[in-house]
Amino acid sequence: MTTKLLTTTALAAVLAGGLAGPALAQLSPAAMGQLNAIQQQQDLARFDALASQAELRASQDRLRTTQTLGTLNAGRAAPLPPLATTPLPPLAANPAADNLGGEMDRLNRATDGILAQSNARVRAIKPASGN
Repeated sequence: MTTKLLTTTALAAVLAGGLAGPALAQLSPAAMGQLNAIQQQQDLARFDALASQAELRASQDRLRTTQTLGTLNAGRAAPLPPLATTPLPPLAANPAADNLGGEMDRLNRATDGILAQSNARVRAIKPASGN
């Protein structure tokens, strides 16, 4: 940790003193090498931090998945309680259902009557058309 603090402090000093335009261009090759080494260490520290964060997120996701699967398996293992069913009341007698055959006969007679009237109208028109 001391190395990181030292490198950060050195970088801050170099940048604070050296950002004044041409002064940064006048750094010696040794100072440039130190600056590059500091930047490289910072990059490596950033990459390590990102890798640690990714590993932590993956571990948290695995834990959540394990917990969810455990909950699902626990729910599957417990048998469902039987459904409470109540018997349906018996159907009441329906007088209209008893007379359904009579209603169908009446409907057939009405349909036949309407069809006969329509046929009579068509036959009355046919001789007038000349056929």
